[in-house]
Amino acid sequence: MDMQLTFQERGLRGVLALLLAVVVYRSGFSGDALTTVTTLGALAIGLAAAGTALLGRSTGVMGLEQDHALAFLTARLYVGWEFTHAGWEKLTGEGWVGGSAGTGIKGFLGNVISAPMTTGEHPAVPMWFADLTRHVFLPHAEIMSYAIVFGELAVGLGLIVGLFTRTAAFFAVTLNLAFLFGGSTSAGTNPQMLVAGLLVLTGTAAIYALSIDRIKPHLGLDANDETRASRGRPHVKVERAPAA
Repeated sequence: MDMQLTFQERGLRGVLALLLAVVVYRSGFSGDALTTVTTLGALAIGLAAAGTALLGRSTGVMGLEQDHALAFLTARLYVGWEFTHAGWEKLTGEGWVGGSAGTGIKGFLGNVISAPMTTGEHPAVPMWFADLTRHVFLPHAEIMSYAIVFGELAVGLGLIVGLFTRTAAFFAVTLNLAFLFGGSTSAGTNPQMLVAGLLVLTGTAAIYALSIDRIKPHLGLDANDETRASRGRPHVKVERAPAA
C-alpha cells in the first residue's frame, strides 16, 4: 500500500537524489568492483528518492515510507559495502590470514608508532593510542589481524542485510575511530564512513527499513520495541493477574 510523504520528507529525498546523482556522475562505471557496485547502489537509491519525491508517495513495504528511511538506508548500505569489500580483500589477499597472518597489520601498526606520526606539536597519532599500539596491538598482531578481517566482514554484512543493525553500526563506528586515531585519514573514506555510521547508530527506527531485523517476528524471532515501532505496531505490555 502506498503512503503519503510529508513535505519535509519529499524535500529530503529530493536533496538525497541530487547528492547521489553527483556520486554516480563522479564515480562512473569504468572503475573497479568497489566503484561499480557503489555507483549502481547510488543510482538505484537515487532513482527511488527522486521518484518518490516527485510523486509524494512511497510504497509501504518494509518501512520505506518512513521519514528518513532512504537516507538511513543509503548510509547503512554505504558503510556496509565499504567494510565488506575491505574485509574480503584482506581475507583473499596476503598478510592477514593463514600462514602470513599478522604481517599486513604490522605495517599499519608500525606506521602508527613511527616518529613522524607521534612527534611534533600536534602529532597525527595521540600518545595514548601510540602506547596502546606499542604494548597491546603489536605484541598480538596475529590475533588483531584475524579480528579486523572477520570484524569488517561481520559489520559489513550485518549493515547490508540489516541484522543486529545498531550493534553492527556501533562496531563500525568503533573500527573507524580506531583507524582515525591511528592517523589513517589519508585513506579518504574513514571520515565519511564515521559520519554515516554515526547516523545509523543514533538514527530513529527508520534505520530498520529493508532489513532482516524488521522481519524477525515472521522468522520466529523476538523483536524489540524499536523494531515493532518501525512496523507501525505498538508494543502492548500484558500484565498478569497476581496469583491467588
